[in-house]
Amino acid sequence: MGCAPLLPFNPCCLCSSGFNLFCSCVNSPHSLSSLNLEGVTQYLSKLEHRQKKREVKIVVMAGAGISVSAGVPDFRSMSTGIYQNKMDKYSLPTPQHMFDIDYFISDQAPFYDFVKTELYPKPTTLPTVFHHFMNLLQEKQMLSRVYTQNIDMLERLAGINQEAICEVHGTLSTSSCANCKKQCDGYSTMKRIRKGEKPKCEKCGGPQKPDIVFFGEKMPRKVQEQMKLNMPDLKKCDLLIVAGTSLAVQPFASFIDAVPRSTPRIFINRDSDGSGRKGDYDDAGGQHLWGKCGNYRDVLLRGDCDKIVTQICREMDWLNELQNKIKTFADNHKKKGGANVEEKLFPSLKGERRSSKQPWRAIGSSTSKDRLDARRNSSGKLKKSESERSVTRNGSISPSHRRKLSKSNSNSSLTSVGSAAVHP
Repeated sequence: MGCAPLLPFNPCCLCSSGFNLFCSCVNSPHSLSSLNLEGVTQYLSKLEHRQKKREVKIVVMAGAGISVSAGVPDFRSMSTGIYQNKMDKYSLPTPQHMFDIDYFISDQAPFYDFVKTELYPKPTTLPTVFHHFMNLLQEKQMLSRVYTQNIDMLERLAGINQEAICEVHGTLSTSSCANCKKQCDGYSTMKRIRKGEKPKCEKCGGPQKPDIVFFGEKMPRKVQEQMKLNMPDLKKCDLLIVAGTSLAVQPFASFIDAVPRSTPRIFINRDSDGSGRKGDYDDAGGQHLWGKCGNYRDVLLRGDCDKIVTQICREMDWLNELQNKIKTFADNHKKKGGANVEEKLFPSLKGERRSSKQPWRAIGSSTSKDRLDARRNSSGKLKKSESERSVTRNGSISPSHRRKLSKSNSNSSLTSVGSAAVHP
């Protein structure tokens, strides 16, 4: 059996002492044959084989580095980072003040201009090879969750199921009032910002803001729920892939410590080693084991995220599947145009509504218009439902329908609950 933790970065005393051959962490079914690309692909082959028998759970933690090849600049790199190259014209106290909630409430002009010129998705901003790699894992029923720091919404555009995406730093697809938190239509807010307007809340007159997390704001409700439950998807994952992030911002950086101590962790990054850094808004990164005595599960694959996963797919004999997926997406995008992109990114274009307690429905779910169309007959008139047909002209319920209601109520009290779920 493994031993109790002694130090934050070592899972057990045997591993920290170098006697890892005797530790169950190393000899578990999750162990890597080697701490390099070959060991990663061999382990993925095991997972692919196991997937035929039971569900495999791979969790991806993604940062800005996976979107750089799509033309989306990251925030911290010296050569192309937003903080170093995009903030001078706004005369901010510090670059980070662009995303400070108190500064935004006092002056919205810099952020609105920044959204219009830098953050709003461009027609040429399409998912990268890494995004399609995640979609391929999903197609193979191996992807459990994607935790992303990105607000570019490319995970949605790539076809990742909305239920599987956890946007840790929020999204541009919805918006709310910065003052009273009243929910607003995301697409309408973005449309007004792009016109140079300053959208105001209808309730209190406060400034409307896309639902990306600013410094000083709470995490999205979906993330808070996962944290309250002690990250159950990470606790059960078979493999953690961390890509394109320096792990410099909490609480995202600490998520890597939630996986079981026997679960391999793969870190893919071009510049940073994922150890984070300290600064005004940055914290120390997550705790990793590479370079430390007793490392048995952490692999650092330094390089471009797209090239690394392409190499992984080549070794796994997945390369043709990946290339076909990319080609199919490109063909569909060329055929349908940018309008289809906005429909995927902004659920409000589908006529869907969101209450304060419920998230947006997944793309493609039925809307009120769809349900009305289903009730229309050939002449275009609405067909009455069974309950409407059972009501007489004077407003009373017909005897036949009263007998049906009485019979259903006597059978089970769950009938009404089921009906409510089917007909929201």
